[in-house]
Amino acid sequence: MSIQSIQNNIERYQREVTMIIGKIAETRKKVANAKSKALKAQSDAAKSKSASTIQSKLNEAKRYAEEEARLIKEIANLEKKQAVTQKKLDDEKNKLSKEQAKEDKKSADKLADTQKKTEHKMKVLDKTISYVQNEQRKFTVNSRFPLLRIPETESYDVFISHASEDKATFVDELVSELISRGVKVWYDKINIGWGQSLRASIEIGLQQSKFAIVVLSQYYLKKYWTNQELNGLFSKETTMGNCILPIWHNISRDEVAAYSLMLADRSAANTQLMSASEIADLFVNEILNNGTSNNA
Repeated sequence: MSIQSIQNNIERYQREVTMIIGKIAETRKKVANAKSKALKAQSDAAKSKSASTIQSKLNEAKRYAEEEARLIKEIANLEKKQAVTQKKLDDEKNKLSKEQAKEDKKSADKLADTQKKTEHKMKVLDKTISYVQNEQRKFTVNSRFPLLRIPETESYDVFISHASEDKATFVDELVSELISRGVKVWYDKINIGWGQSLRASIEIGLQQSKFAIVVLSQYYLKKYWTNQELNGLFSKETTMGNCILPIWHNISRDEVAAYSLMLADRSAANTQLMSASEIADLFVNEILNNGTSNNA
């Protein structure tokens, strides 16, 4: 039952109790009046010397006494009704108190959840900023000759192969989630500086990354650069073992199979079934922690 319904019941029972109390007070006045009249009739009968008058006054006193008894009985019934209605009123007040407590808890839980999500996003953002700043500092050594970047000796956990059209809808969030879990990510948005060779930078990223997450989408299958990256990854697998981790992003198995039966046959994460956060957990728990890939 909703809080509004309970409040309506409370108002209704409160009106009933108030009305009953008013009737009881009014009936008590009638009892006092009947009692007073009965006593007067008895007094008049005692003073009279006429037999007919005495009998008439005694009959009158009897009628008022009977009316008094009836009114007292009516008061007893009203008091019972008041007790029943008061109990209903008290029960509804208890219900209201419990429902309000539930609503307060829901509001508190919702606020706590919102704060937790906000804190998580801020933590991810802080780590992403720190990661980007560290990567940028690495490039300052070559600031005088940006087109002749010296290959980094540092290795990465994963290379993100993707189409630029999928950054906003999924890839940026996935990268943020991976970075927040301490994964060392090679991502063009972070690792390719202004004026640096796109091809050379990507080749370095492919060579220095242990795994490659390939975000397969309709955009990915149609682009030249993504096909080149995938060819490089297949070549790497011939000497390094399985390293390609496919993710299907808004694409069907038939579309993947039409592009590559080898890719369609591999176990893949699916963005329609898993969030970026869940896929990041999958990478950390099953790939990095175990040091193996399930893409056999």
